[in-house]
Amino acid sequence: MSVTPRYCPSCGAANSIESLVCFACQLPLDTPEEQEQDVLLHERYRLLTQVGAGGFGGVYRALDTAQARRIVAIKEINLRGLNAQEVIEATDGFYREVRLLSTLRHPNLPVIHETFTDPEHWYLVMDFIEGETLEAYLQRRPGSGLPLKEVLAIGVQLCTVLDYLHTREPVIVFRDLKPSNVMRTASGQLFLIDFGIARHFSPGKPKDTAPFGSPGYAAPEQYGKAQTTPQADIYSLGALLHHLLTGADPAENPFRFARLLLPGPAELEELDTLIQQMVAIEAKERIASCAEVKMTLQRLSEAIRRREYRVSIDNAPSFPASPGPAPVVTQSTSMTRRGLLTTGLKFGGLAVGGLSVAGLCYSALALHPGVHGVVAMLPPSPAATRQQLVYRGHTGAITALSWSPDGTMVASGSADRTVQVWRAADGALLYTLSGYDRPVTSLVWATDRTNVIASGGMSDGTVQVWDALRDHRDGIFHGDGRVLALSWKEQSPWIVAGGTAHEIYTWNVSSGKEGARYMGHTGEVRAVVWLPDMQVVATPGSTSSVSVIASGGADNTVQLWNATTGARLLTYHGHTARVNGLALLRYAPNRLPAYIVSASDDGTARVWMPQVWELFIGTQTINGTQTINTPPIRLYRGHQGKVNAVAAISSANANIYSLRVATASDDQTVQVWGLNEYFAATTYKEHHAPVKALAASPVDQRMVSGDDAGLVHLWTISNPSYR
Repeated sequence: MSVTPRYCPSCGAANSIESLVCFACQLPLDTPEEQEQDVLLHERYRLLTQVGAGGFGGVYRALDTAQARRIVAIKEINLRGLNAQEVIEATDGFYREVRLLSTLRHPNLPVIHETFTDPEHWYLVMDFIEGETLEAYLQRRPGSGLPLKEVLAIGVQLCTVLDYLHTREPVIVFRDLKPSNVMRTASGQLFLIDFGIARHFSPGKPKDTAPFGSPGYAAPEQYGKAQTTPQADIYSLGALLHHLLTGADPAENPFRFARLLLPGPAELEELDTLIQQMVAIEAKERIASCAEVKMTLQRLSEAIRRREYRVSIDNAPSFPASPGPAPVVTQSTSMTRRGLLTTGLKFGGLAVGGLSVAGLCYSALALHPGVHGVVAMLPPSPAATRQQLVYRGHTGAITALSWSPDGTMVASGSADRTVQVWRAADGALLYTLSGYDRPVTSLVWATDRTNVIASGGMSDGTVQVWDALRDHRDGIFHGDGRVLALSWKEQSPWIVAGGTAHEIYTWNVSSGKEGARYMGHTGEVRAVVWLPDMQVVATPGSTSSVSVIASGGADNTVQLWNATTGARLLTYHGHTARVNGLALLRYAPNRLPAYIVSASDDGTARVWMPQVWELFIGTQTINGTQTINTPPIRLYRGHQGKVNAVAAISSANANIYSLRVATASDDQTVQVWGLNEYFAATTYKEHHAPVKALAASPVDQRMVSGDDAGLVHLWTISNPSYR
């Protein structure tokens, strides 16, 4: 039986019949007629469904009609019928939650938007978290407890947010950590909810005002005569981790936690030792801080990941390095046998030395299940990646990423219609720009100013320039269509923007002056990058400086054009599908770009050399349409899906040939590779959704990558000397 889809009144996308929010534009699927039939609470909030209930009221999913029609959660405190003591308890918890949460900003905490009252009710408006409690998630999972790797990941997230609370001034103690007070989204992001009994720690105070806490999870001191400290939250976290691993509810046997019987390598015994220390009866015997717990959990998680990788490599089938029938290489391969051999001889200096050439080539290949023929298997490499943190502040797919020039902050744009600025060291949210009514599609940090960002969205064709840490606009430029790509000229006030109108324009942020416009593409412009000025032939025996911009689009081309005049210089027809990203590779700072790298829906990344192109940019073609169809100097086919983004990682030493590229793909990986290697140097595999955005730190070997699940991973490449 077919079911008629529910079409979005805003963008027309087809959604499932039970959907309430459009998957494409993230707007509610109601109609203006439906809106008029409902009474608005506080003249702006339309209650949709009740999603929770408590002793003094309920929690509702609501539509905020005055703020870009966003979905919010409204917590209601019902004072009707309460006696005097109950009113005191209800209002005390309400004010405590408002007082604490209104000052906090963290990816694992909901944000309070406002409060209001009527004669019999108090209301708290906050972020709506689409998901379920950790308690509900645990109950519907088969077996007793959750998988070890998942519990470790949950523990790391909870340590991160608890450490944030414990390092506030004054310190905040949550006091009620338990599965029912942790929300989990479909992507695995966790949120602490219900700050009703949280409190500030007051040095010198003898004890808490009341013995609040949940049996089994509350530390012994919460029922005694001492004041609750952050050690109480460490106890609760240990109890929660024990519950998740064993399935045994600590409320059934408070203060007693059986030793874990975890099958596997000896180092997993360390996890049991850690949890037993966390739930020690005496607070002084527990682990010192959540930061210390987090470090141990991360180390154990990394040890498990490395072991699984080694097992997968040991068990992977491979072809013997001995003469015999060669496997058939089809079009799905990363390179033909002849191409692989040629690449090895040209770039890798392949030494035969008595070994079968065919065997040597194919020993690096393995059969890939579900794919016809032979594809490249990524072998163990001298480089490695290491995850530092996962930023979970967004509720929609990640669409754009950019680093601050000093490498201390990251800006992330999302389909949730926000740009969030957060600290790279610990993921702490610093500022949120929330003025868009459609997904954010592009952003770039200024190269000449520490706190200035330019961003664009799918709504009105404007580019906004704003302060990364406060609500201040430096300017707004009005273009045409949706803005899909932005680039900032180095140490300059000039910006270039491109989008769906097939038009690219430049703009001086300081003066507000509009510069050249370019109309050379026949499809939407998806990538732009401003090159340092090139020296080109002006007249025989002389050169002149030309400001050049490279752009890539849905017309499958990469084009170079004059940023001053808007004249087309060159067009390269190499890709067979739309170009999604462009990056510059350099030998060293303050040098002309050595290469341009383009990423495409055709599953490849291609490397071009602008210095060669300069030969074609003379007076005879300065206003022409010169087209180059020569092969790129490098064709990378390591991905098994569309390549969505590319970032350059260059050596700061001009004497070392060390040029590397990172590419992100729908195959859920980010691959790092060098110009003189066929295989990836290393692959980051921690994403569980297509990776759509990518950015490399300007000061070190850190990377950020964002996916369709709304997560941003910050990770490092451990071997920067690879070339």
